[in-house]
Amino acid sequence: MTYNNTRAFQENHKEPRTLPQDEPLDPAVERVRKKLMRLMIISISITIILILFVLAGVIYKIITPETASKQTKPLVLQSDNLPFAHHTLLLPPKAQIISQSLSDHHIALRVLMPNGQTHFMIYNYRTGALIANLSVTMAQETAVTKPFQAQ
Repeated sequence: MTYNNTRAFQENHKEPRTLPQDEPLDPAVERVRKKLMRLMIISISITIILILFVLAGVIYKIITPETASKQTKPLVLQSDNLPFAHHTLLLPPKAQIISQSLSDHHIALRVLMPNGQTHFMIYNYRTGALIANLSVTMAQETAVTKPFQAQ
């Protein structure tokens, strides 16, 4: 290195340059920075605490054995003391059961009769009694009505 280069090097590196981060801040800006840091620390702390609570809940659910409550007993255990229902339902020949629905002690059957009519037959399956027989027929229009037109 030459003398000129060495001297230029020493002059350039003689005094360290100050970075914008090292300069003192305005007091108002410093107060805002402290408030933001405090808010950030509080929000991160709350987030970490909530994550720990969730993890503790998951671990608790995994560790504790499942106990069957009284309400979730199987239906078989609840109906052990009831007599077994065995009934024969009489339908016309060539009638087809289209669908069925159970509700409490009733069973509703949608039956397509041989003549093409649809019947809804509702039985009490405990007693075998026919509660209702509803037949569905299509009503024919006798008078043609014009749609209402507002003027």
